[in-house]
Amino acid sequence: MRKQALRYTVSGVVAVALAIALVVMVNWIAGRQWVRADWTSNQIYTLSEKTENILAGLAEDVEVVVFMTSATAMYDQVSELLERYKAASGRISVQTIDPEKEPLRTQQLAEQYGVQVADTVVFSVGERKKYVTSDQLTEMDYSGMQYGQAPTMKSFKGEEAFTSAILSLVATSVPKIYFVTGHGEASLEATGGATDRGLAVLEEMLKRDNMETADISLLSGSVPDDADVLAVIGPTQAYTSAEIEALEGYLERGGRLLVGLDPLIDPDGGMRQTRLEAMLGRHGVGVGDDLVVDPSKRLPFYDLSAVYLDDFPPHAVTSGMEGFAILFTVARSVVADDAAAQVIVQTSDQGWAETNLSMLLRGEPVALDGEDLAGPVGVAVMVERAVATEGEASAEAEPETYRLAVFGDSDFLTDLDIANAGNSVLAANVFNWLSARDEQVGIAPRDVEPVSYTHLTLPTNA
Repeated sequence: MRKQALRYTVSGVVAVALAIALVVMVNWIAGRQWVRADWTSNQIYTLSEKTENILAGLAEDVEVVVFMTSATAMYDQVSELLERYKAASGRISVQTIDPEKEPLRTQQLAEQYGVQVADTVVFSVGERKKYVTSDQLTEMDYSGMQYGQAPTMKSFKGEEAFTSAILSLVATSVPKIYFVTGHGEASLEATGGATDRGLAVLEEMLKRDNMETADISLLSGSVPDDADVLAVIGPTQAYTSAEIEALEGYLERGGRLLVGLDPLIDPDGGMRQTRLEAMLGRHGVGVGDDLVVDPSKRLPFYDLSAVYLDDFPPHAVTSGMEGFAILFTVARSVVADDAAAQVIVQTSDQGWAETNLSMLLRGEPVALDGEDLAGPVGVAVMVERAVATEGEASAEAEPETYRLAVFGDSDFLTDLDIANAGNSVLAANVFNWLSARDEQVGIAPRDVEPVSYTHLTLPTNA
């Protein structure tokens, strides 16, 4: 009996020792190897591939100082998101200062970083600094104020703002975007409205992505040497021969060009030409004299000319656009006519390009017939083609290419429509692609849930 009791005692001691050892081992592993899960339905804290690529490539340390109290509405979102940034890169350090609990330290650091506005997040690399204020972090819904309700947070734009701030500090160069004027195009100087289309929202978005913008006339027949991208957005009048030659010469030297061509329908049902149509045809993009319709993608309370499209064939520009739709109020078809061109936005199989424009103008019902282009119909085409070089190129050298983005609509880029659906995401992606910043394509605001947010730490063998 004594031997049996002794065996039970020894077995019990060994079991307890093993259990303690197992707990210690699990905690040791969990303390060194862990994953952070995002349980929100909108994945509000999950970093996009764009941000992960940028953080992985950091060559300098980025210091982040958060001037924000725990009572601030977005405090939890900001804190949790910055923890994700730290976990993704050892180059990121974060410290949070509570102005109410640490007034002396707040004053010292506010003077050091030049902070004058409450609820500010400061990013710094060496002596360079970038400030993100609360109004840049959220999109608010004020619709309930007429009933005496407080504004609510509609979406959180923290990742967009934080990644843009880091980009502005570490980028070695700043792309220069020129918007061509002189033919009724949307421009940076326009004040907005149906007949005076402004680009203020797009301009601000590009600046947040660390790009410079300016208007330019090509009537002189030359393109500025510092033009990284030229944008032609919605001309209503024809270009001159000198301007066409300037645009083609720019492309053939490895330039980057965006063209948005609206259907310019005359009262008799004809389509006015800008001379850009023929030029684009020489570079692999066919522009139709038609109007894109898609009954299956029709917007409520609109006629057939307004569609929302969510079919995005794989391309760098459409990266991260799953679940989005693009609103085109009036668009014409664009076709990829050679191997260097690729459609990136198209209608469903039920859409088509309607050529009987007179019937559309009269409000008469239309249907697909033999004169129309059957769906899926392209509304956006990207072209990347090797530039012809003189002499023999080095076998090791990457061939130089030009990039061309063509849309059958321009309004989706203007102040009137860019805030609708996924228009701003597509706009940001295409300008980053044209600027050869492919790794920076694809961040969008995240809708905020009216629930508490938590994260879970788990052991992993990764």
